[in-house]
Amino acid sequence: MRSITQALVAASLIALVACGGPSAPAPSPAAPTPAPTPTPAPLSQALVVSNPASPASYDMGSTYQLKAVITTQGQPDQDVTNRVQWSTTNPAVATALNNAITIKGLGEVDVLARDDPFAASFHISVKK
Repeated sequence: MRSITQALVAASLIALVACGGPSAPAPSPAAPTPAPTPTPAPLSQALVVSNPASPASYDMGSTYQLKAVITTQGQPDQDVTNRVQWSTTNPAVATALNNAITIKGLGEVDVLARDDPFAASFHISVKK
């Protein structure tokens, strides 16, 4: 009888091994990894000022209107002429006031526009 019991135990062990052993709880499926949220590309923005006259056409005593726009990639330009702070680097050559420059004398000057955080400029040379 002992050999029958041993044979049954051996057969049970073989069956357990062949079937993968005692049933264990199935592993829980891994939680899906969420897709990373894409970081939006920064908008390309710039302040653009235009030279109001051709380089050879500035006359002493004349006043020229200024214009400034904020350009944003994929969007219409925004006119900021009235809120820009205008200045010049050489008031003996040109001064900026009320969105215009007035030519005062001969020489070189940069016309500057600031609309924080943006700034832009253009250079003119007044010759006779």
